[in-house]
Amino acid sequence: MEVKRQLAVLDRYLADNQNIYGEEYMLADMTIWPWYGSLSLRNLYDAAVFLDLRSYKHLTRWSNEITEQKAVKRGRVVNNLL
Repeated sequence: MEVKRQLAVLDRYLADNQNIYGEEYMLADMTIWPWYGSLSLRNLYDAAVFLDLRSYKHLTRWSNEITEQKAVKRGRVVNNLL
C-alpha cells in the first residue's frame, strides 16, 4: 500500500510539473526514473494490476518522456537493459 501511496503522490505532482524539479530534466529525474519509471512502465515486478499502474497517467507520461532521453537510451545500452 505504501508503493501505491507514493505513486499517487508522484502522479499528483507530475500533473502540474513536466519533471520532478519543474520543467527541466535534471538529476532528480535521473535518480528517480530507474525505479518509479520502470515500475510505471510495467518493467518491474508482476504487480501492475494490484498497483493499478494504468491509473497514474501523469507518471506514465513522465516515464515515457524520460525513456526517450538520449542519455537514458545510451545508459540502457551500456548496461544491457534493452
